[in-house]
Order: sequence, then C-alpha cells, then structure tokens
Amino acid sequence: MNPKCVVYVLFLLYSTVINAGIESSFTINGYAGNQFDNQTVRLNLVNQDSLITLSVDTIKDGKFVFNGIENLNNIAFIVLDDSNHKFTCDVFLERGNINVSLDTISFVTGTPLNDLYQNYMNYSRMIDQNAIKEYSENIENKEDPQTDRFDLLMANRTKFKIQFQANNINNIVGKTIYIREIGTFWDPLFFQTYNSLPSDIKENESVLNYVSVRRKMDEAQEKMSLEIGSKLKDTELTNEKGDKAMISDYVKNSKYLYVDIWASWCVPC
Repeated sequence: MNPKCVVYVLFLLYSTVINAGIESSFTINGYAGNQFDNQTVRLNLVNQDSLITLSVDTIKDGKFVFNGIENLNNIAFIVLDDSNHKFTCDVFLERGNINVSLDTISFVTGTPLNDLYQNYMNYSRMIDQNAIKEYSENIENKEDPQTDRFDLLMANRTKFKIQFQANNINNIVGKTIYIREIGTFWDPLFFQTYNSLPSDIKENESVLNYVSVRRKMDEAQEKMSLEIGSKLKDTELTNEKGDKAMISDYVKNSKYLYVDIWASWCVPC
C-alpha cells in the first residue's frame, strides 16, 4: 500500500476515535457560591451499594467543572466537601453540557435526561408542599377536619408518580426513581404491571423486598375483606398515652366504636 494511503487511513481512524469520544462526552458546569472557594467537590458514581469517585475539582470563583464519558448505567451525584453544608446533587452522566447548582435544594439541567429528572423533582416537591400546607390548615388539630382536598392532592400525587414510572421505566431516570420510591405510595395495580418490568428492575433487592411485603399486605387485605360484617374479636390496643386496654372496655353501652389506627412515622397520621 502506498505510504501516503497508510497515513491517510490512520488519520481517519484517529479522527473517528477522537470524534466518537467527543460525541459521547459530558461536561458538568457547576456553581456553589463564592463562599465555598477552595473547597473541593466530588463526582461519585453509585454502583450498587458502593460509591466510585470519578473526579474531584476545587471551587474557584464559585464554579467547578467535571468532564467525562457518558455513563447511563448508574446515577451519579456531586457532593460538596464541607462539614457545615451537606450539599449534594443527583446527576445523570448523559452526553452534552450539564448545569448543576449546589445549594440546600440543588438543581440539574441541560440534557434531556437531567431535565426530565429535574422536572419530576420540581413537580413532586410542589405536590408534597401543597399537601403539607393543606393538612396543616384544614386537618391538623381541627375538631371538624376537611379532608376532601387533601385526599384529592394525595390521589393526584399517586397518579402522577405511577404515570411517570410507566412512561420512563426503560430509561435510567425512571428506573432510579422506581427503585428509590417503591413502597412510598400505594399503587393498587402494582402486580398488574410488575411482570412487565425490565429484568434488572425486577431483580433489584429493594423491589424484591417490597414484592414480598406487598404480597403479605394484599393477602391480609383480602382476608380482612372476607371478615367484614363478622363479629370483632376482643383485642388489646394501646392508646395515644401508651395505656393498654381491651376494645370491650370502650364499647360498653355504645352502639358504635370508632378506632383510629395510625403510625408514628406517618406525617399525616
């Protein structure tokens, strides 16, 4: 082969490799504020139960930069090395320019997947804030609590999350949110969609644990449904003061007894 041809072919191969690297690379342009100058920030990749530090940068003029090759198998996050400010930001290492703002509530934008994630987080945060406000204004410590609007907000919250998961279960954003939030809201049709999930989701440890718990819950609910209308067995319960008593202690001459069972970890409860 002509030496000139060999050089030309090698040049083409080199250019192809370089261009492929550029086309699949990401740049994270970050901002944390001038008060954090000379502090370090780390870009960590979440790999199952471990963290891999991909890069470290020092903040200058409130800014930091990370560069790398696209990785859409795992979520990553940026953390500020400051003991007094626990600032972190989830980020998906998608090709393109990614913008990150580190603060008490951090934001990530710039590429399709990161925009998708941030829009989801924004809307979820808004729904939760509205629900908390509604609860504190019309339910908490009220003799005649008005729960209709709160119930509607919670129903819309569940509908939004179920729909988002269904639409995005095959991308890294949807998979991350599905695993992170499984069991945090009640999906009445969970098992109807479970079998159609991607295998890596179905085999996830958190998902498998929830499947086991959910089956027991559904079985208990079905059993309870069959017992509606039957005579209740006398049972010992604990009241809000920590005192134990039998249900029969409260019934006496009353025709009806209302029992409110709640959990200490449940904010609305």
